[in-house]
Amino acid sequence: MTAQTRLELAFEQLVDQCDILAVHDCECCSTCAHSLLAGELESKPHLRGYVFYHGQDLDSARDDGELYIRFASRGDTAEDTAAVGQAAAEILRACGLEVYWSGESDRAIHVTLPDEDIHFLDSMRDDDDVEDEDDEEDDEPGVGEEEEQESEEEEEGQQEGSNVAEDYYDALEGGGQARDVWLVLNSAWEQRLQASKERRPPGPPVRLPYTSEAFELA
Repeated sequence: MTAQTRLELAFEQLVDQCDILAVHDCECCSTCAHSLLAGELESKPHLRGYVFYHGQDLDSARDDGELYIRFASRGDTAEDTAAVGQAAAEILRACGLEVYWSGESDRAIHVTLPDEDIHFLDSMRDDDDVEDEDDEEDDEPGVGEEEEQESEEEEEGQQEGSNVAEDYYDALEGGGQARDVWLVLNSAWEQRLQASKERRPPGPPVRLPYTSEAFELA
């Protein structure tokens, strides 16, 4: 009997024999899982508590072979919660799983999985989780899309730099010497713009007269 079969059997027995809700791969984390299962307890008054493991527990178990089984009770006391944990630990052991639990109500149950059985964790993942991962991979840009995006960003930067230069000219218009300075700098800007198309590195920031700001010549 594989670890997967033993775990599934244990969860079935918790539901049938102990009135404890047992859920595989419940949500992404403890916070979300507790929120969901607490609502289940409210709608099912015969249940005394619940046990579960979540998506992050599965990911961790793939790395170290330790699957954390978490639990909670309907009651408000630590004794009530510990009783749920005790029932879960006993049934997991009875089903042939290697279990460690400190006996404390705020500590998860550790189930050690044999190396040859760790692969079954992939089949325990919720289908929605797998689809979400596939969608994220599809959303990642390809090499050609990245190059196109970089080219568009470069063109936008060049246009922005040109607009800045024109704004400075408007501010200096009628300033005589200042306008001459701008013409020299604008010529340098055009030369740098041409050089940028040849993939040359950007030049240093240039500070124009009568201003407190600087802009970079590409």
